[in-house]
Amino acid sequence: MSVPAPEPAERADATELEEILRDIAAKLASGMKPGWSEVTIEWTALSGAGHLSSCSVVDDRGRSRGASIPPDVNDLCERLRDGMYREGVGTWFTLTFRLSRCGGRTAYDYEASYDYEGRPSELFRPESYARDLRRYPRDDAHLPDWLREQLRGLPNVYGGIHLEPGPDPDPGPDPDLDPDPGSGSG
Repeated sequence: MSVPAPEPAERADATELEEILRDIAAKLASGMKPGWSEVTIEWTALSGAGHLSSCSVVDDRGRSRGASIPPDVNDLCERLRDGMYREGVGTWFTLTFRLSRCGGRTAYDYEASYDYEGRPSELFRPESYARDLRRYPRDDAHLPDWLREQLRGLPNVYGGIHLEPGPDPDPGPDPDLDPDPGSGSG
């Protein structure tokens, strides 16, 4: 069984990206209890593998606490990740987004890095990184060492690890991965 090709990432222009970022800020602000002064979310995802997220809030007295991320923010983060894809470079794995409020005004900043010193999460399996790479391809020059290590030894069933030369990049089922339909196993 071959893995179906994911829908291509849709890169957004600067205006669309700014709109998504403003929407994240607005949803975060409206989802916080009164008395907050700063909200920071960290959002890590891989295509098809889900996401990991955390939210911390500092109140107007300087005390920190955890909070839930408003549900719409997850969808917006996925749209942002898709929209920030750059051909050959890929997209980010982790977004850090900070929203601050002072005197009734809000401001935000964010960090979405395309290169990393280390693997963003130990919870994702190497196969998940391969699927993500298929959706958000990266040139060899933009593969960090840790990602290269994650992909080492994986079969190329996702087509994102390396492109096979020849006329048919999808030769069909891999007998080592797919059970024999007549064997009754599976």
